[in-house]
Amino acid sequence: MYSNEIQALLDRNNHTISPEVYRDIVISSSQIDHVRYDPYQEFFQAWTDDGYSWEFRVVPAGQPSKGEK
Repeated sequence: MYSNEIQALLDRNNHTISPEVYRDIVISSSQIDHVRYDPYQEFFQAWTDDGYSWEFRVVPAGQPSKGEK
């Protein structure tokens, strides 16, 4: 998956994705340089070798993301 495709996917999903989508992104994108998880804020950060970076949450389907009810 290319960086622009990841950007579009995250934008469509309000930067909240399922564990399965996270796995697919990490496995299929050769451009991801590194990923970091912040356990206190409960979000991931990812950077690519072509200059993209994102913050996003990974939430199992059916479970509200932090701040939602």
